Amino acid sequence: MGYTDTTMDLEPSSAPPAAEGSSAALSVLPPRLPGRKGGPLYRKLTEVLRQAIDQGRWAVGDALPSEGEIGARFGVSRITVRHALQLLQFEGYVRTQRARPAVVLAREPQPAGDLRADYLSELIQGSVDAQIQLFSWRPESTAAAAGILGLPPEQPVPCLRGLLRREGQRLARTTFYFLPAIGERLRLEDFDDAVVFRVVQSRLGVRIADVRMTVWADTADDEDVAQLGCEPRSAVMCARIIYCDDRGQPFEVTMLRSPAALRSYSFRVKVDPT
Repeated sequence: MGYTDTTMDLEPSSAPPAAEGSSAALSVLPPRLPGRKGGPLYRKLTEVLRQAIDQGRWAVGDALPSEGEIGARFGVSRITVRHALQLLQFEGYVRTQRARPAVVLAREPQPAGDLRADYLSELIQGSVDAQIQLFSWRPESTAAAAGILGLPPEQPVPCLRGLLRREGQRLARTTFYFLPAIGERLRLEDFDDAVVFRVVQSRLGVRIADVRMTVWADTADDEDVAQLGCEPRSAVMCARIIYCDDRGQPFEVTMLRSPAALRSYSFRVKVDPT
């Protein structure tokens, strides 16, 4: 089977002009984005924000303007602003915070973005600005995935295989298993987003109520060497993500294998009350 390269592009929406008295942090930014031709708005916004950090207009530890202030400044949607900030976070420039402005972490890109996993929206940051190269979409027999999905171990399950890329770099081998009731309603052409669970949400209206993630280390196998370009027996990071609906039924199992140097994860752990 041939493959299909797909990517997500976020469209701007109208936004009101910046109000008087906006944060002083806005004053370091230009009054407008570069010309709107030649690429998506979030990329242009990312470059403007990155340049402000590179040039020291915001110091390490400074809070950026809020998403609303940045959007109003440049006449773009909050979604566009959020996508730009997520890309800067992946590069190691900033740390985004829920319901609070992002904070500058460094004036230079960091080699391996640290992916927080406190919220589902933050889990997908490893796929920011990525494309998925699809290899196959067919039923496959896998006792492990079938068991997670609550199926007999011998029952084949719909399986999507591909490779995540970003600007030519191979990020991760990806394998997605679905409940037959879900997979039977999807076609290869439906997978037009690097974040596959969003395809299930948008096309089938499935609500995600619970996400369970397991991360472990392994050594590169022959497929890792061939698809990821890593050295034989080198370290790879593996992740299994199980998505459950509001009835607690797992409907998708995602498997990722990445060169260990490309990704790290961090988790917030609550201390048990004493």
